[in-house]
Amino acid sequence: MEAARNFLQHRSLIISSTFHQAKRIEEEDCIVHTGKVNLSLQKLRAEGGFKSTILSELEAIADKKSNIDIRPLVREYISALGEIHLELRKMFESDASKYDRLILNAIQQLNEILGEDYDSVYVATYNENDRVINSFVILKDFVECRQRIIKKTQHVTHYVTSYVSSK
Repeated sequence: MEAARNFLQHRSLIISSTFHQAKRIEEEDCIVHTGKVNLSLQKLRAEGGFKSTILSELEAIADKKSNIDIRPLVREYISALGEIHLELRKMFESDASKYDRLILNAIQQLNEILGEDYDSVYVATYNENDRVINSFVILKDFVECRQRIIKKTQHVTHYVTSYVSSK
């Protein structure tokens, strides 16, 4: 996929065909739509710029017409990126949790002092002339959003075995 991304970025669109099929399933009273995106091994060879080792790998998965269904390759690539993301998340989790607690504690302390229930804090430092010299906002939403994203993407490495379906 890295070679495909590089080729697309610097040379040409490598997609040679798209395919759409709709099939009615009477028992379930629904229509199943299938989409497929192909690369042409012949086009890639003719265009040049791909290493022979990569072309050989693609040849091994090409169909009789030298077309390659890109969907499994994209799923595998996205899953690999997901694995990297999860490893990075593990590396920074203790720091991220510490900063989450700092943010939430700062908001809670201000709320206790003021007897309010704010979900954000505006922090400012002033100079001797009462002019703001630094300021920033502390948002509870930031922490909640980060935690939602973590929960939502906890299975990001399973894309290689997944596909879109409404069933």
